This record gives sequence, C-alpha cells and structure tokens, in this order.
Amino acid sequence: MREFVIESVVKTRPWINGVEAHLDAPAAATFASPRYGLSLQGWVICAAEQITNISLVWRGMRIADAKMFERADVEDIYPGNHHVVGFRIDAVPAVLGECEPLKIILDTADDRSSALFEITLRFVTGTQPVPKDTTTTFVPILASARSGTTFLSQMLHGHEHVLGHREYPYEARLGIRLAEEWFASMQPRFYEADDSRNSQSMDQNLLAALAILDDANNANCKQLGDFFATMRLQYRQRIVDLYKMLSPNHAASVIVEKLGLLWDIDLIGGLFERVRPIFVVRDPRDMLVSMRAFNSQRGVYEFHEAHGKDFAGLLPVMAGNLMHLTWLHDRFSGEKLLVRYEELVRNSDATLRRVLDFIGLDSCADTIARLLQEASAQAGHVTASSPASSIGRWREVLTRSETQMANGFFEPFLRRFGYAD
Repeated sequence: MREFVIESVVKTRPWINGVEAHLDAPAAATFASPRYGLSLQGWVICAAEQITNISLVWRGMRIADAKMFERADVEDIYPGNHHVVGFRIDAVPAVLGECEPLKIILDTADDRSSALFEITLRFVTGTQPVPKDTTTTFVPILASARSGTTFLSQMLHGHEHVLGHREYPYEARLGIRLAEEWFASMQPRFYEADDSRNSQSMDQNLLAALAILDDANNANCKQLGDFFATMRLQYRQRIVDLYKMLSPNHAASVIVEKLGLLWDIDLIGGLFERVRPIFVVRDPRDMLVSMRAFNSQRGVYEFHEAHGKDFAGLLPVMAGNLMHLTWLHDRFSGEKLLVRYEELVRNSDATLRRVLDFIGLDSCADTIARLLQEASAQAGHVTASSPASSIGRWREVLTRSETQMANGFFEPFLRRFGYAD
C-alpha cells in the first residue's frame, strides 16, 4: 500500500448560510509526514440549522463518517444559539484523493449539504512492497450506455487468452464487490464495534489503531506496509481466481470487463499493476435514440436512465455522464485506447486488430475472423437493421426541437470528440 502526504487543504465557502468551520492539524502528525491513514479534526458552527452529519466524501461517495462531540471551548468563544459540534474523521484513502480532492461535507436537518474543506493528497512512489503481478492484465472497458461495449466485450471474451463470459457475467459484479471490500476493510471504521459509528465519543480501540497508522517508528511503519500489501495481494488473487474458475479459458491471463464510471477503475488500479483501459465513445444523439429503441424493444423503461420516459429529464443526466467519462479518459495517465463506436461497427476487423494489439494479444486474420463471427451470432442488443445503419439515425428520429435541445446539452462532448456538425 502506498503512503501519502497531504498536498493541500482548502477551505471552501459553504452554500449554507451561517456556517463557520475550522480544521485543526491532522491528529498526531504534520501535513508533510508520509502516512497510511488520514486523521482530521476540527469544529463547525451552524447558526440556522441542526448539524446531522459530517463525512469525508470522494466524487460523491461517502468514505467515512465523522465522530461528532461537544466543543465547549468553541461554545465559549461563540456564545448564543449556534449549533456547535466538534468532529474527527479517520480514513485510509488508499487510492483516492490525488487526481480529485477528498471533501469534508456537512449535512443539516433541513436536508442541505455543503463542502467545508477540500483535501488533496499526493501518494509517495516506491512504497509498494508487494511483488508485482506481471502475468495478469486487467482491461477495463469504460463507456456510456448503448456505445457498443457489449459487442466489443463479446468479441474479446471469445479470445483464448481472455478470462470472462459473453455477456452479463456473474464474476463482473462479484469482482468489483471484492475490490470495494478490499478498500472498506482498510478503513478505521472497519475496526469499530457494531452501532458505535455514530457514537458521540471516540472508540478507544479505534484510537489505538489510528495511533499505529500515524506511528513515526520506521520499523513499525514497514510492518504496517507489509500488512496492507499482503491484504492487497490476497484480494487481487481472489479476483483472479474467481475469473479463472468461472471462465471457459482457465489458463488465460487477461481480464476484460465492463466497469462503471464511479470509482471502479481507481479500485482496480489499486489492486492490479497492469491496467490497460479502453474508452468507447459514440455520438450521444445516436445513443439517445438507441436507448429509446432498446427500451421499446423490451417494453420496459429501466435501462440505466432514471428518466427513461422523460426526454428533457434524460438529457442532463446523459450530459453529466458523458462529461464524467471524458474526465476519466483525460485524467488517466497510463496507456489507454480510445475506440469510436462508428469505427467499431463500420470497420470491425481493423478496430478489433487495434484493440488486440493494444492489449498484447494475438491478432492474426484467422483469430479476428473467428471472433467477429462468434460475436455477430450473439448480437441481441441490436435495435437497427444493422449496426452500421444505427450511425446517424438521430437525424431521422429526433425532431428539430429535440435535436436543438440535445445539441445544447451535448455540445462540449460533441466538440471534444469530433461529433459536432
């Protein structure tokens, strides 16, 4: 497990009136000291509403809840009817907080939330004692809905050196749950007794565990690093073993899997050294039409979008999803591959060869022909007369006003990937 230092702490301007917050120095250490655990404490005043919760959040996902307690010293300085709470947050970020900061979020009784602080971390290189896995390659496929990921994964899963099934594999969901379990198992709250997380006083056993995380003893830190590294190795091997058990190609060494756009790639990147993501993009106007057709074909409206029957409600959801995909692509610093849906269906053999070469798999003509033939036989997701005919279908389906509205929401993505016309 990598150590980290606190690169910066920025106090935000809360979007709740009458809020004042203060963050003390991290417990038991200075900002510049390398560490495995993050311990932050401070106080908050809210003049208008009762404070219900304080938490550490990363990209909208709650990482740790704060312990809240009385702060008589602050109440003496700010007398009156203010709601004053002290708080302490403890976490082991592991893989989070470097590319995008962690945030301390305040929740009030009237269901309002606001960020109080942003904490940016910098992970220290060269502190991973686990032997690197040079045999397993994890190839995550990241895309928005209806972008051809099923077709691509079907082709790749037919390769003899790829672990996985054709579609909706059981191991995909269980595998990412193991990665999430790995992360959760390292959090200090994991060591708390049941029902103690919201206690008003700190758990003494938890304090002892955190003291170890912040211990300045080099030998102790080395042992702690070995402990985290062993845990990482065990979870990584459990995921590999899961795919080997359930895949028809037990001796394969490449995992190809469609991942979500939340923190899946960060967790996988924390477990596997060889991660080679493939990002798939498509004209979002065609995606919109394909979603509608796919839902109509099945007779239900539960495909990804919460506003499946509401055109105007769906557009901002899709736009946010597309910009998040763009952000994930642009911030990934390692080797990555961008695949366009239009190239995938118009020139499948050349695109598949480029994908296989990127992964490092056999891409001879016979292999490509076989993979294409097997994937076409599995094509249950097609909603047009042919995949190629689905390109530009939005021009025939969307009305002028719908097109103008879609262009307005999708304009940054259309321009970024060359779909503007």
